[in-house]
Amino acid sequence: MSKVQMDTEEVREFMNHLERFKELLNDEVNGLSSHFNNLDSW
Repeated sequence: MSKVQMDTEEVREFMNHLERFKELLNDEVNGLSSHFNNLDSW
């Protein structure tokens, strides 16, 4: 396996982690915003 191939693999894994992290973050933000919306409606 060449160095370039290894780097590409690592980058791909890194991107996958980023994607998952982004989704988790989106869930958090959605949960928070709905929480604040509930507070507003009190």
